[in-house]
Amino acid sequence: MNTQLTEIKNRLPKMVIMMAGQAVESGIRAYRKAEEEASKQVNLRDSGKPYNFTLRHAYYDSVGVAASVLWRIFWSCEADCQSAIEKVAESTGSYYGYPEKRFDEFVVALGERLGGNIRVRETY
Repeated sequence: MNTQLTEIKNRLPKMVIMMAGQAVESGIRAYRKAEEEASKQVNLRDSGKPYNFTLRHAYYDSVGVAASVLWRIFWSCEADCQSAIEKVAESTGSYYGYPEKRFDEFVVALGERLGGNIRVRETY
């Protein structure tokens, strides 16, 4: 296990880790639904049928909601958290996993996004 990940998990309360894991999981589900909807609408567009990407944007907004929860735990910005969620969503094959595992994957992805410098807020 990554030493920085271990340090973060030792520093955060278990409940915060569980909540963050659930936020990551929700973000992954929203990202996948947005991608499915985008693919569906592209197929409609390419076949000359009426199409509408509104639902795709609505799903994708939910990824931002999950990211807004996570950046309050980590010293980063919402865009970094959103990119980390997207990276985890693209690298995992299933919708559902264990929230703690998703938390670990998210922290690793966030660390890559931030150049390895992840900081945790002292108050939540």
